[in-house]
Amino acid sequence: GNHHICLPENYQKYDLPSYNESVRVTIEVHIKDIPKVSDKDFSITLDTYFNVKWRDGRLVSTLFNRSRENSQEEQFSMTAVNVNILPKLWIPDLEIMDLMSFETHKILSKLEGVWIDSNNEVMYALASKITFICQMDFNAFPVDIQVCKFRVGSFNYPMNKIVFKNELIPEDTIIKSILDYRITFNPLRAEDTHYMALGMNYSTAGFELVLSRKMSFYIVTYYLPSGLFVGISWVSFLINPEVIPGRMTMLVTLFLVLIN
Repeated sequence: GNHHICLPENYQKYDLPSYNESVRVTIEVHIKDIPKVSDKDFSITLDTYFNVKWRDGRLVSTLFNRSRENSQEEQFSMTAVNVNILPKLWIPDLEIMDLMSFETHKILSKLEGVWIDSNNEVMYALASKITFICQMDFNAFPVDIQVCKFRVGSFNYPMNKIVFKNELIPEDTIIKSILDYRITFNPLRAEDTHYMALGMNYSTAGFELVLSRKMSFYIVTYYLPSGLFVGISWVSFLINPEVIPGRMTMLVTLFLVLIN
């Protein structure tokens, strides 16, 4: 192609791009839809474009040399490169907390791409379906509110080596599926942007999902009919107490309807 990426002879894909300062890794999760929220296995499924960005100053490219002649806007625009270069590059060792499954969509090949700009910024993007676990509490059903956290961090490196930042918070309007919940997105709280493990502090990035159950379905389907049957059962007080078969027949019938 027109843009050639070269790796120096001393380039090591297993070494961090920088040892003088923490490597900044930016996470972008563009949610296309939330097709499933499972109360059974406590999971949420996201259809996303999962993007990861980092800077690797060791790369050499003709793109960088020519960028000096370009405008400032063109200098830092991302340019697609062949995805086959990816196995030769350093990539972050990502971990998604409470992950259940991560599937990359595929048509003729995996829907993935690599972009790079003149500032040595690399972006790796995947069209993916992500399912993660959310600890849910149904004690307040059907007025329950679930708070779930989608967090991404490094599996090996603490935050003095790699720091994760979130690029954006998804919009509430992206959800197209019909769900039992009304979903809103919030930034992670400060205490959720890091965690302790093995005596070290690890950085995380992501967002918070607040799931508020829609009550109208349960009111119309369960509460309203049950209330009507209970009201009808009060008619039994108008029946002569001596007419036991009539009272019992009506009450048993209503009882069977309610438990069916």
